[in-house]
Amino acid sequence: VDVIPLSQLLQTVDTPPAALKIDIEGFEDQALLPYFEDVPESEWPRAIVIETLHRGFWAQDCLQELFQRGYVKEGDTDENTLLVRHSSGL
Repeated sequence: VDVIPLSQLLQTVDTPPAALKIDIEGFEDQALLPYFEDVPESEWPRAIVIETLHRGFWAQDCLQELFQRGYVKEGDTDENTLLVRHSSGL
């Protein structure tokens, strides 16, 4: 399967996403964290739903990284966590 970075894929849309759902079976850290390094803060989504069922496979803890970027946990289930960024400084 051909893959491209998430930041490159989202350059093909007119506006940055307001929300993002990511569920890639334990590879969330490999797709999501580089996105935040490549994209300006003004384009970060306000809400993220991230699958945490396979969190044990992450090389980096996505949740802790997102908390450090200003996201807070608004809810979760056995398999997913909803994170929201209330202020972006814009």
